Amino acid sequence: MDTEQEKNQMDNLMNNDNMGVVEPASIAETPEAVGNVMPQDGLTEPVMPMETPEGLPQESAVAPAPIAENMSTFNSLARTVDRNIITIYTTPGYGVNAVNRNGDIIPGSNQKLKNGTRVRATRVYLINGKPAYYIGSEYSGWFVYQAYTDQVNGIQINYVPGYGVNAVDHNGDRSLNSKETFFTDSMWRFYYSEVKRINGSLHYKVGADKYIPSYYTYGGGYAF
Repeated sequence: MDTEQEKNQMDNLMNNDNMGVVEPASIAETPEAVGNVMPQDGLTEPVMPMETPEGLPQESAVAPAPIAENMSTFNSLARTVDRNIITIYTTPGYGVNAVNRNGDIIPGSNQKLKNGTRVRATRVYLINGKPAYYIGSEYSGWFVYQAYTDQVNGIQINYVPGYGVNAVDHNGDRSLNSKETFFTDSMWRFYYSEVKRINGSLHYKVGADKYIPSYYTYGGGYAF
C-alpha cells in the first residue's frame, strides 16, 4: 500500500471514530415527596394516615393524579391551607352557642363564637341527630353545630391535593370509580337528615347511596 492510500485510510478512520458510540441517556430527576405520598411513576398510592377513625377501611382514600413538576413549591403551597379551620356563620354582630357532648348549651359561648370567628375543628360528631364540630383544641368540651358554620351549604373534601376519596354505600362498600369524582377542595351538598354512622365512622350522604367519611371533610380532622 502506497503512502497516499495509507493517508486516505487514516483520514477516514479519524472522521468516523465516533460511529457506533451511544450517548448516555439522561437520568430523570425524581421529584420530592408530596406530603406523605412518594411519587415513582405517577401512580403511587398515597400513604394512609396513622390515626384512621374506627371502622374506616384503609383503602378508602386513593386516587393517584399526575405529579406536579415543581414538587417543593407545590408541597409548600399545599400546606399553607388548613382545611380544619371553620368559620362561624350567623347574623352579623351576633354569636352562636356552643354545646357540650350531651347537647346542652354552654353559657356565654355565644360571646366567644361571634359571626366570622375562625376556630379549629378536629372531628365531626352527631349531637341531637345533627352534625357538630368538636372545637376542643381551643375550647375544651365545646361543639358547634355545622349549620352555624361556613360549611352549612355543603361539605368540602379534605385530603392530599390532587387526590380524591372514595364514597361508600350504606354497607360501607366502596362506590366504583368515585375516587375520580370526590377530589380535595370540591364541595358537595349533603342530606342533613341522613348523616349516619357506617362501620363505626360518621358519613355524609351526598347522592344516591353514596356516603363520604366525615374524617375526610373540612373540619373532620384529617391532616397530611
